[in-house]
Amino acid sequence: MSEENKDIRFIFHAFVHDTNKIYPVININYQQQIVSCIYENNVKDYPFSNVDLLLSTRCNDNNEKEIIEGTVVRSLYSNTKMLICFGEYTAYCPVDEQWMTNIGFYALDENGNEMPLGPINDWAEVLGHSLVDKSFHQTNIPGEI
Repeated sequence: MSEENKDIRFIFHAFVHDTNKIYPVININYQQQIVSCIYENNVKDYPFSNVDLLLSTRCNDNNEKEIIEGTVVRSLYSNTKMLICFGEYTAYCPVDEQWMTNIGFYALDENGNEMPLGPINDWAEVLGHSLVDKSFHQTNIPGEI
């Protein structure tokens, strides 16, 4: 992570409905209800109604591709497809020997199992994004982004 990004708490991307693409967000204006994105080396504003905001994990896969909410990855160990989600999930804590509810990023596998990301750059390969490539909705990965 670069030095200038260490203090940034959240990094957003926007899925723009009209273009069916994801762009980095540089500003969110709540008064004007617009999201400013970097589009082909320019800044372009999109109304809230035309975008879905996606949170960055601030992690990359083993090929240095950024992983954001809605990314579909493949486990390098099990070859399982997983959807990267943000929200409430349940995971087993071996130290406390109990299931615990957590809030944050997690991976959702093809059987609906939720698991924390852990060192995702060691085990994941980005396949695409569920909002850009609708074919990922044809898989058994449950859930909606």
